[in-house]
Amino acid sequence: MRATKRLLFIAFLSCSACLALQSAIPRSGVHTWETSAEQTGATQTVSVPYTPGLDVSAMDKTVDPCVDFYAYSCGGWQKQNPIPANQASWSVGARLTEQTREVLRDILEKAADDPHRSSINQKIGDYYSSCMDESAINAAGVGALKADLERIAALRTKADLAGYLAHFHPQDIGVYFGSSALFRFGSSQDVKNSAEVIAEVDEGGLGLPDRDYYLKDDARSKELRSKYVVHVQKMLELIGEKPEGAAADAQTVMRIETALGKGMLTNVERRDPKATYHRMNVNELQALTPSFAWKQYFAGYGLNNPQSLNVAAPEFFRTMEATIRAEDLGSWEAYLRWHLVHAQARWLSSPIVNEDFNFYGRTLTGQRELGTRWERCIRFMYPLNDAVGEAYVASAFSSKAKERASKMARQIERAMEQDIRGLTWMSDPTKQEALTKLHDVVVMIGTPTGGATTLG
Repeated sequence: MRATKRLLFIAFLSCSACLALQSAIPRSGVHTWETSAEQTGATQTVSVPYTPGLDVSAMDKTVDPCVDFYAYSCGGWQKQNPIPANQASWSVGARLTEQTREVLRDILEKAADDPHRSSINQKIGDYYSSCMDESAINAAGVGALKADLERIAALRTKADLAGYLAHFHPQDIGVYFGSSALFRFGSSQDVKNSAEVIAEVDEGGLGLPDRDYYLKDDARSKELRSKYVVHVQKMLELIGEKPEGAAADAQTVMRIETALGKGMLTNVERRDPKATYHRMNVNELQALTPSFAWKQYFAGYGLNNPQSLNVAAPEFFRTMEATIRAEDLGSWEAYLRWHLVHAQARWLSSPIVNEDFNFYGRTLTGQRELGTRWERCIRFMYPLNDAVGEAYVASAFSSKAKERASKMARQIERAMEQDIRGLTWMSDPTKQEALTKLHDVVVMIGTPTGGATTLG
């Protein structure tokens, strides 16, 4: 009996994905708490299903744990929670996210309709209204891409790629899969100097999830590449290209992306931090890729000749240089048109949205349904994360909840301090260093403004 109890306890610990949040999203009972809209003082009681503790039904005791411990620990939950048609995967955390979106939907709908709304609610309400206006979006067609398509058509030499990408990269976010056109640019912590955040250029330029999709020779990979080319052709046709030209351009896209993929690190190689850290100055980066005007690119971002940056994968940029030289301007224009519609697909008319989902959702992930318009509008509002987060906290996170969370953090800190002071294997100077580190921990609860406190 004792051994059995120990095994059950280990099973509970092993299946954190299935069980850790069961108390947050259970299947029976009711739990209530108060939420308040701080700006109005209105208070409401919210009721949600609640079951305290761990849910034993999430286990599958018909499975021998010595044969398949994961199925033994999580099999019950999986059987009771099939993947919804509008999801590519499903978990306790995903279910919590969906419940949060229901709250956000109510907030956004009220913000869209309130004539006396705050500036924050005006921002998020206007976004939601415009995103939900599918009739207007369909009527606009590909008009939203007109200016960028004209920019691409206006390129005169391959040297102009840098200026165009400096304009395009800030827009090239949030696609299903893939990465920024040609390469990725952003900022990151200097892994050898925690006090500094530096610019970084890294591998990019693909429309499929990673290099292996282009380079593997198995039947499934070949099938996906074939379907990808068909998808690229359809998308180019939807923005106005003739079928013959779109078919040729889709082959060009595949050729360029395959060439770029050959210069990328494998997923295993990228796990080595040393493999993706190569600090250089701009002149050294320019020497890697003489055909790409880096100073023009950085100037387009408002960066006047950064002193240094991390070049995550030098070999990729050597490959990028060779590919730029190998392909003519017309091929690069086809590549850029594809990445333009790929990046903006979710904001465009229904035919483009549906084709985008048909490949990236249904074919690649197995997701069966696109999902409702309101779900997608909430999922895609990442540029307004701070604004919608502020509205969410004001609506759904009361001052009482914040105080409870703060009290819990203080209790944890006191318990850890007591534990450190009682350690027999740690010297007094080391204990003092540990306590200093503990008391330097900053707790941010609810909002970054007024929500940060230092333990101790």
